[in-house]
Parts: sequence; C-alpha cells; structure tokens
Amino acid sequence: MNIAKREPHVAVISTDRPNNVPRIKHVLQCEPTFYVTKGEEKFYQKCGALHVVGCDRNISAARNRAMNDAAEMGRYGVQVSDDLKGIEIAMDRHRKVKATFAEVCEMIFKKMREEEVTLAGVAITGNLFYYTGTPWVTDKLVVNDMIFTIGNDIQYDEKAALKEDYDMFVMQMMKNGKVLRANHILCNFPHRGNAGGANVYRTKLEEQLRNEYVMKKHKGIIVPHKSRLNQVEINYKLLKERMA
Repeated sequence: MNIAKREPHVAVISTDRPNNVPRIKHVLQCEPTFYVTKGEEKFYQKCGALHVVGCDRNISAARNRAMNDAAEMGRYGVQVSDDLKGIEIAMDRHRKVKATFAEVCEMIFKKMREEEVTLAGVAITGNLFYYTGTPWVTDKLVVNDMIFTIGNDIQYDEKAALKEDYDMFVMQMMKNGKVLRANHILCNFPHRGNAGGANVYRTKLEEQLRNEYVMKKHKGIIVPHKSRLNQVEINYKLLKERMA
C-alpha cells in the first residue's frame, strides 16, 4: 500500500451517456477520466470530457482498465457511475449534510489505510431511512456505483459483468478478509431509471446468465435473492464460515 499521496485517479465508468459529462464534472469538481465503449470517445470529448479511454463493451474490462491505470500511476483509484447527482453524509439516523467528492475521498482513503483494505464503497442506498447508525463496516457488500481501490491485485472477472460487484466482494473477502463500507456516505444515483449505461445490455436473459455464473462460481455464498426476482444476494453466514 505504499502509494504516493497524490490526487486519486478518478474514473467515470460510462457508456452511451455523453450528455452526462457536464453534470458529473460539476458534481465531482474535477477532471475525471471517462472509460467508455470504444467508438464513443469523440462524443464524450464533444460534450467536454478532456480525458477519455475507449474500452471493450464489457463493463468489467473497463473497471480493470481504470483500476490498473490508477495502480500504474501509483495513485489511489476511484470509480464512479456517470449519473451521480449528489453526496451527503449521515450525521445520525435523523440528520444528513451535503458533502463534496473531495471530502469523501479523503475520508475513505484515510480509513482504508487504517483498516488495511484494498476495496471500499459507500452505502447501498442514499436513503437516510436505511442508515443504522453504524458508519463503518468491513464485512458487507459494496456495489460499484462508487468504489475506492488501492492496488490491483484482484481483477474483475469479465464473465461476471453486471454482477461483477458481488463477485469482487466475495473474492476480496476470501483473500483479504475485509472490504470497507461507509454506511454514512449517501450518494444519489438514479440507477435503472436512466437510459444508456448498463441498461444498454442489461436484458432479463443477460442478467439471468450472469446470476447463474456467479452463483455457480461462489456456490452457496451468492444465492438467489429472497424477494427480488432475477437478483442475487450474499449468504454472509456461509461466507464467514468459509473464511475461517
């Protein structure tokens, strides 16, 4: 973890959403690198992106490229979805305040160094209602809307695309024993309500195939969701047993 204390390498993972460039730059207040599908580079540049990298359509390939670029530069890595609208921090279970992207990066990387973890993320939902009052945990899933990386020892599995966050979480836990999640950092992402992005290739069949792949790869640990059709969840009890 001997990484130079420089500004993190900020990657916006995007496809088919060049019009989001001005807004995400405004929210982040920096010049990120946009990792887009090959052939889309000129459209993102036209909309104001200064740094654009064309990647294979597979989202896991884009995530690996961004993570590897950060590691090669000797910098921390941040990956953000292109539809981030804002960031807030829960002060308690009833109150939240606005936060800047830079403040969140500083806070999370400091905690990552303390906990000696290589992957971190934010709350699963930006809704304060679901905040339990525990700001940090090191044994719960982080999804890829906003993640923070140190190094690149574990690569994303391209066969797990669309469920690559579940796969990566399990791999990190099995190897390193910890993944950091900041439950008090609440981010506003529209998710599937937006056109473009992962919705371009997130068909019912494709999602089903990816579910089957990660469930077979991590048998018993990644399982069908109890209430959400065509979704998966983590069997934390079995994961903990297999880590022992």
